Amino acid sequence: MPQPQIGDMLLTSRPMSDYRAMFALTDDDIRGRILDCPGGGAAFTAEAYALGADSTAVDPVYNIAVDAFAQHMTAAMTHSREWIESAPDLFTWTTYPDVDALLNARIAAIDISASDRAARPDHYLAASLPDLPFANDYFDLTLSSHLVFCYADRFDADWHRAALAELLRVTNGDVRIYPICDYTGMTPDWYDEVLADLVAKGVEHRYVEVSYQIIQNAQAMLVLRKTPHSRLTN
Repeated sequence: MPQPQIGDMLLTSRPMSDYRAMFALTDDDIRGRILDCPGGGAAFTAEAYALGADSTAVDPVYNIAVDAFAQHMTAAMTHSREWIESAPDLFTWTTYPDVDALLNARIAAIDISASDRAARPDHYLAASLPDLPFANDYFDLTLSSHLVFCYADRFDADWHRAALAELLRVTNGDVRIYPICDYTGMTPDWYDEVLADLVAKGVEHRYVEVSYQIIQNAQAMLVLRKTPHSRLTN
C-alpha cells in the first residue's frame, strides 16, 4: 500500500513545552548560545531568551517581512490540519488530546515568535541547511526538529550528510534531533549508513527516549556530539 504523501513541506510553530518534551530539555540546558534550526514560527527562541539564553533561530521563512509573518504562519496551519486529517493512522494523541488542541498551541506560539522577531530581528536569520552563516563552534546547543530525516522523500542521504556535518560544525555541545523518522513514521533506508559515516568520523551519538509524540514511532531523539578527534570535513 502506498505511503501517504504530505505535499508541500509543513511550516510549523511549536510552544516551549513541546521543545522541552521533544528534546528532554532541563532548565540547565536553556543557557548559553542555542540554535533552533529550523525555527519556523516556534516560540522557543523567544522563551529561551526570556530565561536568559542567547537564542537564535534559522529558517528560510524569515525572508517574509516581519509584519506579514504571523499571518503567513497562521495560514500554514490549514495545511497542517489537512495533512493530519488525511492520514489519521499516522498520528497518536498522547501529547495532545486532539488536532484542535495541537493547532491552538501552535497558533499561540506564532504570536510569541512574531513579537520576538520584531523586537530582536538579528536573532531570526533567513538561511537553510546545509549552509549556515555561523562560525565554527558558535553555539553551545543546537536543536533541530521535523526537518532532518522527516523529509527523506525529497532530501537524500548526501544532503543529510552535509546537513548533519553543518549542524555539528557550528555547535560545540549537543546537536539534538527529533524525530529520527520521516513524516510517515518510517526510518529512511539510508539512516544507518549516514549515522555510521558520522561515527567513523569521530562523532559520538546516543538515543534518548522523550515524552513527546505526535507521529507514530517517533519516541526518541538522536543526540550527536563532536569529539576532539572528529573529522567532519571531506
